[in-house]
Amino acid sequence: MNDILRSFFADEKIEYFASAEIRENFIISSRRLPGWAKYVTAFLIPYNTGEDEKRNLSRYAVSKDYHLYVKELESKLKGKTNKEFCIFADTSPFDERRLAKALSLGFIGKNGLLINEKYGSFVFLGEIVTKEAVNIEGGEKSFRNECFDCGNCKEACPTKALSNKGACLSELTQKKKIDEKEKELIKNHNLVWGCDICQEVCPHNRAISLSNIDFFYKDRLYYVTSDDVEKMGEDEFLSRAYSWRGKNVILRNLSFKL
Repeated sequence: MNDILRSFFADEKIEYFASAEIRENFIISSRRLPGWAKYVTAFLIPYNTGEDEKRNLSRYAVSKDYHLYVKELESKLKGKTNKEFCIFADTSPFDERRLAKALSLGFIGKNGLLINEKYGSFVFLGEIVTKEAVNIEGGEKSFRNECFDCGNCKEACPTKALSNKGACLSELTQKKKIDEKEKELIKNHNLVWGCDICQEVCPHNRAISLSNIDFFYKDRLYYVTSDDVEKMGEDEFLSRAYSWRGKNVILRNLSFKL
């Protein structure tokens, strides 16, 4: 399995990965974990494809939904092995950030995000669970293992979520019901979905590399209008990160910009 996964990651241009025997302190939902699972290989998926002056979507939502990419990975890995495995991303049985940090793939910043040496915090986290033993790692591990504690993210956060544990602006753009104060926050924000402020002001995100994964460069939409959303067919809309809330939520956010 070691050789299979190394070859798989090389083919997919995934540079940062590391494996370990599954430990209890990694798990947050044992019911999601197959009974045969013994080893986990965590990996990073860099998604940042660069800036656009008209961008009104969070960087993670510019490309198609990364869950589709993870499904592609699962299909490709099935073509390489008949060994038992499963891939997780987002709805994971693990505390993904804690696991990735424990495996030296990055550290956790004061904004709660995993920060990697090469790609900063603009990474999705994934895990491959296997029954067979795996002992592999990839990517340079020379990055310092702690935040600068500069306070930039806390100071810049428009809702002060990092100080008082309130809802972050990204969360507000995804809520179905908002009050007048929340409406004004979204209205005055430059994005209609998500928020990148705490990442943009982070010194660890300066001079980072863009994604080297082809998936994130296809069908990019940096800027979306109400007309764009209205005209999207079902398949196209469902391929976007903002689709899980339905069209009404992002159309509402777009209406605030009129």
